[in-house]
Amino acid sequence: MLFRSRKDATYLGIIGFIILIAFLGLIMPIFIGSSRNIVVPVLIFVVTIGFLLWFIFSMKYTLLDDHLLVKSAFLRKRIPYKDITGIRRINSIGEMLTGYQLLTSKKSLEISYKTGMVGNVKISPDKEEEFLTNLQKNCSNLSIK
Repeated sequence: MLFRSRKDATYLGIIGFIILIAFLGLIMPIFIGSSRNIVVPVLIFVVTIGFLLWFIFSMKYTLLDDHLLVKSAFLRKRIPYKDITGIRRINSIGEMLTGYQLLTSKKSLEISYKTGMVGNVKISPDKEEEFLTNLQKNCSNLSIK
């Protein structure tokens, strides 16, 4: 079962701020005349924006037969259901900006698991309750805090 990532105003504001900084640093010098070369800054700006959009809009979480697949752009994490130890609900900007995260919303879930270097991942499925219901079908001992 496929779940897209929820996108909220907080996350979109952060992305908008990053785009503004990239614009001011790369494109504004062209307009004020301090940069004669326009190709390189425009190319860097377009690649940066393209990467951000690819990362944001390719984010998805898939419940498969024996594992949860968390995926965005080139990042992938396969978490076997048997390794999932718990889920914690998150609703803060501080939590949104720390740790291993593939999320686009401050209202999210932190999934803890036994394998991997980090041991948890933060995600933000758009249909959170449906996601949790289906995940619990595969993880009988799952605790949600």
